[in-house]
Amino acid sequence: VFVLEKIGIGNILTVAILVGVSGVIVNLIFTFDVWNNHPEFIPNPHFYTRSKLNVIGSLGIRFFIIQIAALVLYTTDNIIITRLFGPEFVTPYHTCYAAFGVINGLFSAMTAPLWSQYTVAKSNGDYKWIKKTIIKLDLLLIPIAIGLAIGVFLFKPLARLWLGKNLMYESGLIVTMAIYYFAYIWGTIYSSVLNGLSKVNLQMYLGIGTAILNIPLSIIMAVPLRMGTTGVLAATVICMLISEI
Repeated sequence: VFVLEKIGIGNILTVAILVGVSGVIVNLIFTFDVWNNHPEFIPNPHFYTRSKLNVIGSLGIRFFIIQIAALVLYTTDNIIITRLFGPEFVTPYHTCYAAFGVINGLFSAMTAPLWSQYTVAKSNGDYKWIKKTIIKLDLLLIPIAIGLAIGVFLFKPLARLWLGKNLMYESGLIVTMAIYYFAYIWGTIYSSVLNGLSKVNLQMYLGIGTAILNIPLSIIMAVPLRMGTTGVLAATVICMLISEI
């Protein structure tokens, strides 16, 4: 991106192409590296077993529905804000979203391998390990909450340094964003356990319900209740908490 800017072609289209192509290249490199070190993982028609199709396909479809519901719940805020208030309100919202998202990114990177480890533990009947891991992650919520609270106080000066200018943030948006990410991380602890144990039906039903609820609730809190972009985000938090509780 830095080079594109310096050579004068740093527009949104070239950045989008760069992001997409770089992701493909990285995935191809790692795929061929895995295949080189573990040739047994190379796809082969001889490994196809028709009797497994219904079991894998049924679970896969349920995961797909959950992902679509999550997409609606977590990614429609920018669209709603644009339609209700205009695209200029998206910038401060997304700046806040991206800044606090750093903590979530670090947590996600740390816990990403747990999904498959829960599956292995289940197959070995090691439910004690699963319980101990959940307790450790729950305790980790304490420093995460402290980090998010510190972020609330440091956000504006850091954002000014990051962007090189001041933005207008609606009342309560920064605090609500911290609450949003705390709820998101809290939910990730348990969703990864349920995914690893293939217990996805409750997630699917709640995901569909909250995805449907989120859009009208966002509009009500943003306009009739006059909460603006903070109301859009607060509606998402409420929908998240319904599932997580």
